[in-house]
Amino acid sequence: MDSNFPKRLRELRIRNGKTQAELAKQLNKAVRMWELGKNEPDFEMLEAIADIFNVDMNTLFGNNTSKEENVATKTDTFELIGADGTRIELNDREYDAALAVIKAVRKDREKNSNGPLDF
Repeated sequence: MDSNFPKRLRELRIRNGKTQAELAKQLNKAVRMWELGKNEPDFEMLEAIADIFNVDMNTLFGNNTSKEENVATKTDTFELIGADGTRIELNDREYDAALAVIKAVRKDREKNSNGPLDF
């Protein structure tokens, strides 16, 4: 397996606003070990991943160098910046959890037309 795949999978997942759990549910397969480079999907699963992200295999393996397909390369930590300017570093797990909360807030906002949050 190409050593770019774990990094590229994570980048595509994040760029598309998916958590590991959401992608795993779509694929009916855990993705964490793929992102860590400790396990590899088979060819059929690679095709499914490419379909989900609407990319070809070259892009999935990071072989596409076109400008619009480039994504952020920082993959170890994320930084959350509060309204008051405070910065908090997040690991992958914390990032996925924060993203899930943000999605829930957005969904609730759409449902309630900017009314009070309903969790």
